[in-house]
Amino acid sequence: MNLLSFHLALLRAAVAFGVLPVAATATAVDAPAMPARASIDLSRYFATREAALAELDALQRDVDGWHPDASTTFAAVFDAAEALARRARRVSAYVDILAARDLDDAAATQARNRVDALGDQLARSLDDALRVRPLAAFDTAAAGDARLARYRHLATDAAARAAHALPPDAAKLADAAIEPLLRDAWTIHQRVERLPLQGQADDTADAKAADRATREAAWRRRWQATQARADVDATLLLGIARTRRALAQARGFADAPSAGYVERGLDRVTVERSLADVRAHLALYGRYHALRAQRIRAATGIDDVRPWDLDAGSDTPPHFTLADVRTIAPAALAPLGRDYVRAFSALLSADAHRLDLADVLGRREAGGFSVSAPGTPAGLYVAAFGGALGDLRVMLHEGGHAIAAQIADDAGTPSLLAHGPNGLVESYALLNEFLLYDHLAQHARTPAERERYLVALDDDMVFQVFGSAEEATLEQTIHDEAAAGRVQSAADLDRVTTGVRSAFEPWPADVLQASSSWWATKRLYYQHPFYLVNYLYAGVIAINLYAEAKAHPATFATRYHALLARGYDAPTETLLAPMLGDGVTLDALGARAFEVIGAKLDAIDAVRRPLH
Repeated sequence: MNLLSFHLALLRAAVAFGVLPVAATATAVDAPAMPARASIDLSRYFATREAALAELDALQRDVDGWHPDASTTFAAVFDAAEALARRARRVSAYVDILAARDLDDAAATQARNRVDALGDQLARSLDDALRVRPLAAFDTAAAGDARLARYRHLATDAAARAAHALPPDAAKLADAAIEPLLRDAWTIHQRVERLPLQGQADDTADAKAADRATREAAWRRRWQATQARADVDATLLLGIARTRRALAQARGFADAPSAGYVERGLDRVTVERSLADVRAHLALYGRYHALRAQRIRAATGIDDVRPWDLDAGSDTPPHFTLADVRTIAPAALAPLGRDYVRAFSALLSADAHRLDLADVLGRREAGGFSVSAPGTPAGLYVAAFGGALGDLRVMLHEGGHAIAAQIADDAGTPSLLAHGPNGLVESYALLNEFLLYDHLAQHARTPAERERYLVALDDDMVFQVFGSAEEATLEQTIHDEAAAGRVQSAADLDRVTTGVRSAFEPWPADVLQASSSWWATKRLYYQHPFYLVNYLYAGVIAINLYAEAKAHPATFATRYHALLARGYDAPTETLLAPMLGDGVTLDALGARAFEVIGAKLDAIDAVRRPLH
């Protein structure tokens, strides 16, 4: 399937389901957008939409015309690139929120695509300018110039990326046509998942029913609904795989995973070694599943625990309000220091207009993200807040991204150094999650409540390491098998999925088969291919940071603030050295993470025994 036929397949899929990538069609899911519960004040970025689009046009002209000649000094190159990057962040913040508020806002989506492409173009132009200047010349220019020396990591990376750069015309085509097409696939996937099927009922209550047969029926109906959409999801996912493979090969990579990992600051050899390390510790994952089954068995008397039993026997889940979030977050994040807590509290303030969230999803983009621009307080977008523990987790996770960016901006860190390896970036947000559950467990009112939050903490740690490894293994396998011609349909995807899951999960074959369309529920396969593996590394790093915060609370906050303020001007190991020790490696961090997970399992077992 070539790019044109893939695009036509997307359109056919959209028409078949009554949706278009960005068209305003009238379907059941396209009810009027729900009013936001809180809205970011976009005027802090631009007074009007027209002003933002005018700046986007001007910025595009300036980036198009920026081609430093050989006589331009390194300092001038970076100063010009920095000025453009700062402007791009401001436009991006505006259009990201605008597009996320309404999937039907075609103009905002188009502007968002343009900003993304413009950012890629700016990065390529900077790389081009640096490649023709020897690294030794940079070192000479940076001698005695601390401000310029901070960019050495970028200069080194530019040389490494040279072998995989697309020709300029091909790069422009990718930005203008191919990347938007891939984002359309993500939009269609969201719409398809929200379309009601004939006869489909809301199984939320049945999934938590006291009667086991009712729970099982609800579980099976949910997977049957996923299976009913699987052919369209397969068209999207396999089209993404073909397109990513073509782009990777055009850049000189052997396959799509190799290209995707390099874009995340990794490489295939490192990823496969890490995945093998996780597989070598699957006995620990097995112990986690066994303890979970024991808890459920003790509470319900069920011997053969199945997925539909995982919430059985649990008490009424907690419900949180936004007021609760504003109270809990500062207390939970206290180990990160007063400056961090002050910044997070300001982010959540009802009077600050830095939150954007609704009560229900409606037409809003799923998930959450942060926005930031130099000179403007960071903002937080969350699709919907319903008050569940998971919603509270999302607020602290995505808010963590916002505050990390805010601290770097306040420290004067250049926008060119505001982005780094995704695994490290995500670790800062995951640390907030771990501290949240730890705080709730410490302040629980009853032993049962304490157990709930200790379990939530261990669930999170275990998922980030083992769950992320499982998802990353499946994603890599899908792309490899599709490239080999062995995956061409939803049925093929089901088969591959069952094979991977059987190595990680304890469920019998019939349960895995009934939920074999698990692949279709992984939104990042569609939204950001090869991003999921970052959560494995993020989990490992965050677990180590959590352990360090516990072991050295007196000095942790100061060191952590310095880490965030620095931005990303060095490799991950170098940045982490002041926090976790000189000579730290991902392999060593992984070993410590497995130890921490084991200790958390011991703690849960110790709490559970007196209860039962």
